[in-house]
Amino acid sequence: MKIISLLTIILITTNCSQKIVSSKQNTRQRLIMGTLVSVQLPKNKTEAFEAVFSQFSDIDQKLSTYKKNSEISKLNDGQEVQLSDLSLSAFKSSIDLYHLTNGYFNIFTGKKTLAAKKNIKHLSLKPMKPNFQTNYNLNGNLLKLNNNSKIDLGGMAKGLAVDQTLTWLNNNNIQRAQVSASGDIGCLGPCKLYIQNPITESPLMSFTNSSTRLAISTSGNYRKKTLSHIINPKTGRFVNHWLSVTLLAKNNNTQLDAFTTAVFSMPKAEAMTFLKTQNIQYVLIDHNKTVYTSGSLESLVSEIKWLNTKDLKIK
Repeated sequence: MKIISLLTIILITTNCSQKIVSSKQNTRQRLIMGTLVSVQLPKNKTEAFEAVFSQFSDIDQKLSTYKKNSEISKLNDGQEVQLSDLSLSAFKSSIDLYHLTNGYFNIFTGKKTLAAKKNIKHLSLKPMKPNFQTNYNLNGNLLKLNNNSKIDLGGMAKGLAVDQTLTWLNNNNIQRAQVSASGDIGCLGPCKLYIQNPITESPLMSFTNSSTRLAISTSGNYRKKTLSHIINPKTGRFVNHWLSVTLLAKNNNTQLDAFTTAVFSMPKAEAMTFLKTQNIQYVLIDHNKTVYTSGSLESLVSEIKWLNTKDLKIK
């Protein structure tokens, strides 16, 4: 659910908000990747808007599971595909992230996620083969999926698009920008952000970034939704033990997007250990409505304010 308030000039997505903090910034929005992509740029750099949206569209054309002619859809149809450099890089990154998260980020849950998108119920997910690599053959840029496998890169694609566009903006001498795609937000320079209360429609907390780069990714079961949108690849079941997972780091939205997906499937203790090992800051809310925050959140953001904590317990 996306709510745009023109009176307050706040963009509210399903899980995160970003607020215009300077009259010297312009904001434009466009529906891409099935979500409202919002971009803030300096008023003297408005010519860069189309380049940013074009990069999002290009990634969507290649990685979407909804577009029949995307490279991912062709793979899922059983075709052998000559991947573009972008798709190849994304696929290889997904394999690295699979190992880094101990299998909790797994693009090979695609068969079940695609079924869920089509409202096909009770589709069992077969356990992954012990040798992960038996699910595909990769020769250079040529990829073929095996074992009737299907993949879904949706757990990292928006983060990848945020990274790609912010890198392009920085390389073109734009040092202040915000790019938002659903729960994935990247900042160049100062920005003020909000985390939404998963139970109400109001912000839970706000904070300010004053560093050169901030990456934030949020995923959750919002407004009392009964069905989670994330599958535990180890069990094949949709997970519901977290209401909201928000992760923050200095850069790399791609990795953070995947980590959010992975952490959502992890048991609480394992999630905490993983995030500490990766030096990722977090705000987590479990199904008991208890809020957990990393001890060094202040090292990354400042001006932290709790806004609406009704019905929540701060740990």
